[in-house]
Amino acid sequence: MTRRKLLFWTLTVLGTILIVIQNTSKDEVRSKSAHTQQISKPVCNSTNTNAVTDIRAAGHTFKTIASNLTYASSKTDFLNVFLLLHSHVDPGWLQTFDEYYEKKVQSILTLAVRYLNQEPSLRFIWSEMSFLEKWWQNFTQKQKSDLLKVINSGQFEMTGGAWVMTDEATPYYWATIDNLIEGHQFLASQLNVYPTTSWSVDPFGHGAMMPYLLNLAGIKKMAIGRINNVHKALMRDRQQLVFRWRQSWDKTGVYDNWVHTLPRTYYTTWNTCGPEREVCCKFAFGPSAMTECGSTEQVTANISELAEQLVENYRITAASYSSNALLVAVGGDFYMSEESDWTENIKQYGALMKHINSDPKKYAMKIQFGTLSNYFAAIGKPSNFPTLSGDFFPYTEDPNPSSFSWWTGYFTTRPYHKRLERIIQSQLRATDLLSAFAFNSGNWSHKSVKPRRDLALFQHHDAITGTSKAYVMDDYLKRLLNSLHSMRVQANTLVDFLLHGKKTVANNEKTYFFSEMQNEAGSNENELPVPLIIPLHQKATIVVYNQLAQRHVQVVRITIRVPTIKVVRISDQAIITAQINPIIRSEDIVSDMYEIVFLVHSEPLSLTTYELQNVGHQPETTEMATIISDMLSTRLKKFHGFSCKLSGSKQLMLANEYISVSVDPSGYLQNVTIIGQDNGVALKMSFWSYTDSGGAYVFKPREVKKINDGMPAILISGSIVSEVTARFSGQLSQVMSLFNSAGTLGRGIHITLRPNMESAITSEKKGRLEVMIDRSVPNDDGKGLGANEASLSRPSELKYFLIIESTIVDSPQLQSIAYHSRATQLSLEQLLYPPILFVATGRPNSKSQFVEQY
Repeated sequence: MTRRKLLFWTLTVLGTILIVIQNTSKDEVRSKSAHTQQISKPVCNSTNTNAVTDIRAAGHTFKTIASNLTYASSKTDFLNVFLLLHSHVDPGWLQTFDEYYEKKVQSILTLAVRYLNQEPSLRFIWSEMSFLEKWWQNFTQKQKSDLLKVINSGQFEMTGGAWVMTDEATPYYWATIDNLIEGHQFLASQLNVYPTTSWSVDPFGHGAMMPYLLNLAGIKKMAIGRINNVHKALMRDRQQLVFRWRQSWDKTGVYDNWVHTLPRTYYTTWNTCGPEREVCCKFAFGPSAMTECGSTEQVTANISELAEQLVENYRITAASYSSNALLVAVGGDFYMSEESDWTENIKQYGALMKHINSDPKKYAMKIQFGTLSNYFAAIGKPSNFPTLSGDFFPYTEDPNPSSFSWWTGYFTTRPYHKRLERIIQSQLRATDLLSAFAFNSGNWSHKSVKPRRDLALFQHHDAITGTSKAYVMDDYLKRLLNSLHSMRVQANTLVDFLLHGKKTVANNEKTYFFSEMQNEAGSNENELPVPLIIPLHQKATIVVYNQLAQRHVQVVRITIRVPTIKVVRISDQAIITAQINPIIRSEDIVSDMYEIVFLVHSEPLSLTTYELQNVGHQPETTEMATIISDMLSTRLKKFHGFSCKLSGSKQLMLANEYISVSVDPSGYLQNVTIIGQDNGVALKMSFWSYTDSGGAYVFKPREVKKINDGMPAILISGSIVSEVTARFSGQLSQVMSLFNSAGTLGRGIHITLRPNMESAITSEKKGRLEVMIDRSVPNDDGKGLGANEASLSRPSELKYFLIIESTIVDSPQLQSIAYHSRATQLSLEQLLYPPILFVATGRPNSKSQFVEQY
C-alpha cells in the first residue's frame, strides 16, 4: 500500500458565498473533470436548460431528457459494413517516441503506402501527425508521391490531424489548440490536406472542449472510444451510440459535432466486431494482432462457417445503432507493422468479402474497407440522431461503479511533469508574443518549432497523464527541459532586440545579455535559490515582461544578497516601494539571503525596466518585514533589520482592504471575512493521506489518515504582502500570501504548496473541497503500465488562488451554467501566465513599453 497526500479545504458557508479555487495545473475550475469515487454528481452543473438536448451526460450521471425518441433513419435488413483499418500508435508509453518509430511506426507507414497503392479497395486512417512528420522527413520523394496519391484517392485518411491524440482531462485548452495547429499546419503545408474527421479512441474519457475545438478547426465528424461502460451499455440498448454532441450553452446547435461511439471498451478487432470475443479473435489477422487472440485459421479452409459467425456478430453489433451502416474497427496497438499483416488482411478479408457480398439474398450484407468519411456519408444526416450535451468524465471500464475503479488517479500522477508542462506552455506563449512584436526583424518563428512540437508531444494521452514507463517519462522530461532552455535563450535575444532596436542587432553590437530569473520547475524545496549579487553602490537592471493583454498589478520577487536595495522605475525615475522578506528553509531563516518584493503596474504586453540599487543603507522606501511566530528563539533576533516577535495569540491574522484571514498557529486557514460584510466564512483546512491500492491510472482509496501538525507557522508581515509559512512534514510545506494591492491581486489568498503536483478537485459534500496534490503508487492497476513505474514523484510546487466572492444570479438561464467571474478568470490567467523577469548586465534605454514602439 502507498500513501497519497490530499489537501482538504473544509468550508462552512454563511450567507450566499461562492468559493472558487484556481490552480495553474488545471484548465478551469471543473470538479466534474476531477471526480473521485465518493461523489455521485458533479459540483458544477454545466448544462444550459435552454439548449435543446435529448441526453445529458455529466460525471457519473446520464439522463435521457426527451421521451419517445425516434430516428428518421429507419433500419433495413440490408447492412453496409465498413471495415476501418487502423493502427493505434502511442507517441510514447512502454517505449519512447523514437523507439516506437524505429521499431514499429516507420514500417507501418511504409507498408501502408505500398499496399494502398497496390490494392485500390484498401482503406487506412492515421491520427498521429508527430510520427507522420518524422516519416515524411526521412523517406524518398517516390514514397512521398505515393502517399499523396493514396491520400488524394481517398484511400488514406488523416483523422483529427493533431500532432498527437491528446488527453482531454489534464491539458489546458491553449496547448490543445496548439497541438491541433501544429499538426494541421504540417498537413496543409506539406500534403495539402485539411482533415474533416477525427478518431480519438484511447483517451481516458472525453470532454466537451474537444468537439468544440474540432468544430472550429473544420472537423465536425468524430469517433470516440472510452466512455463510462455503464453509460455505454445504456446507449447500446437505446441505439444512442451515434449522436450529435452539443455544447451546453449552444441553443441552436451551431457547434454540433456528429459522433460515432465504439460499441465496446476497446478499438481492437476482437472487441469491436461483436460480443463473442472467441469468434472475433478469428478475424484479427497477422502476426502483430493482439496476442490474446492466439493464431488465426485460414478463412478459405472453412469460409462458410466463418462467414456465418462474422455476419452474426456484425448484426448483433449493428442492433446497437440506428442505421443500416456499421463501422467495425480492424486494428490494435502498433498493428500492421509487418508485411504479413497486410498480406493476411488483404487475403482473408478479401475472401470473406467476396463470399458474403456475392450472396446478398442469404447474408443481406455488403462488407468493404472504408474510412470515417465513407462511414459518415453512409449513415445519413446528423439531424436524424439524438442530441447529447455534457461530458464523459470520469471514465471507468468496470460495469459495477461501486467497485471504485474510476480512472481518476492519472489526474494527479506525476505532478512534476504536469507542472513543468504548464511552465513551458507559458514560456512558449510569451516567446510567440515577443516574436510577433519583432516580426520585421527576421524569421523568429522557426526557432520555436521544436519546443512547440515537444510541448504538443507531451499532450499525448500517456504523457501528460503520467501513465508511461519511468524511463519514457524521463525522455519526455529531457525534451521539455531542453525546449525550456531553448525558448529562454530565444526570449533573451528578443527582449534585447526590442529594447535596443534593429540597428544594434543587425550590427551584432548587443551590449546587454538578458538572462531569465524565473526558477526552474520543481526545484528541490530545500535547495537555496541563486541570489542576485549587487555590489555596494552598484546596480542591476531588471526587465519585467507582462505577457497578458490586460493592464494589471503584478508581483515581482527576487532573491538578493543584501537588503539595502532601492527600486527605481527607469521610465520616470520613480522610486518604488519594496519589502524585504527573510528566506525560510526547514523552519530556519537563511542568514545571508533575502527576498525583495515589489509591485509592478504593467501595461498590456509590455516590457518595464527597473533598477535595483545597492545604496549601502536601508532606504525609507524599502521596508524590512516583521517576523511573528511562537517558534522564535533568541538566535533569530540576530538577523539584521527584521523585527522578531512572538505571536502571543491563538490566531495569526492577515488583512488588506478587501478581506481579512485568520490562520491557526500551525498554518491552517480558519476564517475569511470579506470587508464590508457582517459574516465571515468558516474555512477549515487540513492535510490528509490515503492508502491507495490503485495504480497510475486508477484511484482506489482505502484508509485515510490525517497528517499531523508540524512546527508552529511563521508569519511574515509587511506593507506589500503578509504571508504564513508552515511545514507539515519533511516533504510538505505551504506559503499562504495576502497582498495589499488593488485589483484581483488583492482579492484572494495566494497559496503555494511544496509537495509534488497536479491537482484533481472534488466535492464529496456541500461546503467541502478536496484537492489531491501528490501520488506515489508502486501498484499495478492492470491497465498496461506495470508495477513500480509511478512509485517515485519528483518535488514540485503548486500555486492556488483562493477567491471568496458573492454569487450573483441575473437570470434563470445563468442558474444552470457555472461561469467564472471576471476576477476569477483574470486570476487564472495570472497564475498560468505570470510576469517573466530578465536581468541585464547594464542599463537598457529608457523606453519601457515596447508596445508603444511598434
